[in-house]
Amino acid sequence: MGNMPKKSTTFDVAPEMPIPTRRQKRDTTEWAIDLMAVSATIFAILVSMDFGPLNLTDDNAIFVRNLMIGLSTLFWIAAIRLDISAKKNSEKQFELQMSNYETMRTKWVELASQRLEIEAKKN
Repeated sequence: MGNMPKKSTTFDVAPEMPIPTRRQKRDTTEWAIDLMAVSATIFAILVSMDFGPLNLTDDNAIFVRNLMIGLSTLFWIAAIRLDISAKKNSEKQFELQMSNYETMRTKWVELASQRLEIEAKKN
């Protein structure tokens, strides 16, 4: 349950509210896409600058530069989409945690009121 606070083992303490987060942890796919996007961007810049070993002939340099710009754009779009989907998943997770919290809180209030009634009857 991600960022759900620690659950109390007894019903003496009210359950804690879940904490909203911007997003969940980054997974391996997101790291790989980000790494490829940054690498393709750097490679496109180096080809455009005619850097040392990447000093290609004009026709090859233009083709490789355009290819790297295209791949870089594709990878950045994928990275942005993954980030947006991670945020949506985090929001859904928080809504689920809140519904579970409300259920637990309601049950806790019911148990607490029953306990007070039992104590009142004893006295």
